Amino acid sequence: MKYTPISFKSDYSLLSSLLKITDIIEYAKNNNSSYVGILDNNPYYIMDFYTKCIKEHIKPICGIIIKIGESKIYLYIKNFEGYQNIIKINNLINTDKLTYSELVKYNQGIKCVLPYESYKLHNRFKMVFDTYLAYKSDYEKNNAIQISKKSVFINEISYFSKSDSKLLKVLFKINDQEYIESDDYILDASEDDINSISGFISDIDLRFSFNNRYIPKYTNSNEESYNMLCSLSIKGLKKRLNNAVDDEYIKRLKYELSVIKSMGFVDYFLIVFDYVKYAKKNNIYVGPGRGSAAGSLVSYSLGITEIDPIKYGLLFERFLNPERVTMPDIDVDFEDIKRQDVIDYVKKKYGNNRVSLIIAYGTLGSRQVVRDVFKIFEVDQTTTDTLCKMLNPKKNLKENIRDNKIVDYIKDHDLLKIFKVAMKLEGLKRHTTIHAAGVIISSIPLTEIIPTYINNTDTLAGYTAEYLEKLGLLKMDFLALSNLTMLRN
Repeated sequence: MKYTPISFKSDYSLLSSLLKITDIIEYAKNNNSSYVGILDNNPYYIMDFYTKCIKEHIKPICGIIIKIGESKIYLYIKNFEGYQNIIKINNLINTDKLTYSELVKYNQGIKCVLPYESYKLHNRFKMVFDTYLAYKSDYEKNNAIQISKKSVFINEISYFSKSDSKLLKVLFKINDQEYIESDDYILDASEDDINSISGFISDIDLRFSFNNRYIPKYTNSNEESYNMLCSLSIKGLKKRLNNAVDDEYIKRLKYELSVIKSMGFVDYFLIVFDYVKYAKKNNIYVGPGRGSAAGSLVSYSLGITEIDPIKYGLLFERFLNPERVTMPDIDVDFEDIKRQDVIDYVKKKYGNNRVSLIIAYGTLGSRQVVRDVFKIFEVDQTTTDTLCKMLNPKKNLKENIRDNKIVDYIKDHDLLKIFKVAMKLEGLKRHTTIHAAGVIISSIPLTEIIPTYINNTDTLAGYTAEYLEKLGLLKMDFLALSNLTMLRN
């Protein structure tokens, strides 16, 4: 048997690993392994990792590293209940409330692994958790089995081969951290070590359902919501057309309402109608509509958009149709200095713990990685600036270096070795940021379904937008448009 680790660290542990999710899964595929595991500093990688593993028919083993005081602890997810508890534990970490007494409240569905350095906690933890001791050397192994029969081979892996440690040092320096030499690469594993992992993961079975929808209820019942949507649409259309509504409009309105009802998006339209109405009533400029939503007569009738789709021959089917069951997507422009007012209104209406902005990641793109790496190697600023201006930001460094002018500049300034370091680090996640427009509005507290991330004073959904929609969460786009502020002024 080949050794496949359950303790890879990915680049979701920002600037502390050379490995992307795709690298880790590729390793497992090359090993013909039925499983692979990640042990990150946070749970924000889980949906990305899970979906990519399932696509490749690989069993995902998901763990996070936490600290109680100075003691390091690994927590692995056994099942969906364990996943929900990991989310709650992560929330405690975000709010600086993680203590042993709080941690033990969330012990179900979790395997607790104590690195050998934390073995003194074993007696305490085994009373509450399904507890194992981890080892990564024969010395630790021999001592671990004296303490517990439940032991497993685990070493944190941040890069594939020993020679890459110098690259990790650079990554740590970008983050203004000191890298301490360690065996953070793939070590040799004996058959016993591999068997210890096989036993450890045998009862792990994490599964997500992608058939849920967490759209808030605008009224008490589906029928009440539908009746309200019909009433508002008819009233609004009459107002738009000065009561001169001909058969073409009536037929189109009935058709759209039936599709919206059959696809389960009645409350969606009422939610958008409500916050657009709030903006307009509070003298906040709203855009006339953009994208496929402008093809909806219901949107026009409700005042969400200002374009008559029949007059301009716009198709509703580009926005919604029964053959393509995806979440609708109405992008709404607000004047940039008032966008937050609308978000605050939505938070107040649906609950602060059910509304959030969305996490996004800045990466070490071509120019960024050159600036960061060259700074570490003390290349003078003028040289760096000149090279960065020569780089095409739409291309990666490998593509850029096909340009003879860039090659000549690098050689003339003796930058080839440093440039190669930058090429190897390119594309890794560098920092968190906020999705430009996305806002999540949920029918249940977000910490029941996704991890959240605290960014200064903002609470962000801890998964990127594509995975939030997959889980059934409603993403609305509140766009901040400076042109609307200019029009007001």
